[in-house]
Amino acid sequence: TIIQAGIAHKLVWVTDPCHGNTAVSTEGMKYRPFEGMLDEAVAVFETLHAHGLHTGGMHLELCGEPVTECTGGPCKISQSDIGKRFGSLCDPRLSYQQSLRFAFEVSATLKALLSTAAGEPAPRSSWS
Repeated sequence: TIIQAGIAHKLVWVTDPCHGNTAVSTEGMKYRPFEGMLDEAVAVFETLHAHGLHTGGMHLELCGEPVTECTGGPCKISQSDIGKRFGSLCDPRLSYQQSLRFAFEVSATLKALLSTAAGEPAPRSSWS
């Protein structure tokens, strides 16, 4: 692997938890599950930390409006809610509430990782 070859420190590690986390509702609308995206982002940060590396960036698709394009999160959007405020012409975006929660969760993860030595697991966030 890149890590075993000793060249991982020469790369910029970027995570895109929106990519690949798209599903289709029973009504045929694309959506993304908030918790799946968050779990993926946290796993990337934790995995890199375990190898003494860090993430150089994160790409998210988000909106400053109360859209209902991603399920879950602080508003507990369900699949039946998706069509209520779906405004994207392409891919589902996080609402502003989901975006803020995502940022706080990532921040809590990074803070926990920075307080532990490389290779040690970080405590999980208490946000709910």
